[in-house]
Amino acid sequence: AREYGIGNCGEKAAYAAMDKAAAKKDVKAMMQFFADDFSYKSKQGQVMGRKEAQQQLESQFKMAKKLVPTSKIVSVKVSGKQAVVSTSQNILIVIANPQTKKDSKIEVASQTKDTWMKSAAGWKLKSILTVRENYKIDGKAMNSAGK
Repeated sequence: AREYGIGNCGEKAAYAAMDKAAAKKDVKAMMQFFADDFSYKSKQGQVMGRKEAQQQLESQFKMAKKLVPTSKIVSVKVSGKQAVVSTSQNILIVIANPQTKKDSKIEVASQTKDTWMKSAAGWKLKSILTVRENYKIDGKAMNSAGK
């Protein structure tokens, strides 16, 4: 795995690599960024660990015909071996709608606060906290619960 220096512009390359892995639906490449004790917290307060996050990625990648993720770094604060990266992300997901038998486009716009920790293995993503999340399905705005 390539070493990405968080806090010295390496984070741009790390997020670009994660976007590329997601676009290829490459779970293994995505997971190399996650620490063993990784956790994800959704806007609704749902928390999942590394194993659950991997299972969710596998499920989402199987359903998606196409993924177009775009991550932008808003800010980076480094303190010793910890870095907090605020991001703005947009993901376009194309799936086959089982009801209409046509493709549906799901657009997700989110803001996250990501905590990275430096370890012997390099910088690893310890946690993702979703601060804001908006969905559109075929251009129609939905709330986070999908209603």
